[in-house]
Amino acid sequence: MGSAPIYRNLATTGLIRKDYLNGETGTGGVYLWESRAAAEAWFTEAKLAELTERFGARPRLTWYDTHVTVDNLKGETRVNQSALISAAE
Repeated sequence: MGSAPIYRNLATTGLIRKDYLNGETGTGGVYLWESRAAAEAWFTEAKLAELTERFGARPRLTWYDTHVTVDNLKGETRVNQSALISAAE
């Protein structure tokens, strides 16, 4: 992906991960940020205008908060970013 270096460089500003999406109805991305404030600092009106010009359509942002995370790479489940202690989860 040609734009991957842009997003790798955002690690210092709070971007944890970006997943590129491609489906029958279009393309997009899912971003995981350290905080909503970090995401909003990147997705300014100027950035949205730049992306609109680049792709020919204004990005549609939908904000979600993560309540529960099942992280198989770390072997843990987190609730509100705190790892569960119980093995019974």
